[in-house]
Amino acid sequence: RGGILTLQDLYDYTVVVKPALQGTWLGKKVYTTHAPTSGPILLSILNILSLIPDFTSTAEITSLNMHRFVEALKFGFGQRTELADPAFMSDSDLDRIAQIPTIEEAQRIVPNITDDKTHPLDYYHPKFDIVNDHGTMHLSILDQHGMAIALTSTVNLIFGSRVMDPETGVILNDEMDDTSTPGVPNAFGLAPSPFNYPDANK
Repeated sequence: RGGILTLQDLYDYTVVVKPALQGTWLGKKVYTTHAPTSGPILLSILNILSLIPDFTSTAEITSLNMHRFVEALKFGFGQRTELADPAFMSDSDLDRIAQIPTIEEAQRIVPNITDDKTHPLDYYHPKFDIVNDHGTMHLSILDQHGMAIALTSTVNLIFGSRVMDPETGVILNDEMDDTSTPGVPNAFGLAPSPFNYPDANK
């Protein structure tokens, strides 16, 4: 169907195993994944919220706390535009990614969270504009023992790659659209990011 993936590509693929990225939330250890996933963003958001006394000192859900939570997510979404595969990033970009999940980064952001208003997109410092995600589902599960699982699944565009596995009936995704082609916006109209250009062995 015009694709370029071969059996040799799958044969040559190796899994890279790294120690988990670690943070804390209310005295509990939090383990997550490194870039290019959003693990550093998760820890950054938790750090931001941990520095807001009213957010951590009460279990009450107030409109102000929800506003602050959403603003923290917006700053995290801006940080998300800086993430890429670390194997293909410059030293300065790697230093920036390492800074994202730190308390120092959260201390820089918290004073910019305003309690009485929200802001245009550029206030949250994205490297480029991002449109809303769709074609994606997220599921969070918490059991009686306090164990939690988070699962995200997507086909990306409508009917994904429009290829269905005849054995399982599973529709394959078209996540290659999430890579960037220089000078060409993707299917969502997102401008290409140099961090996201396709490269061998990515």
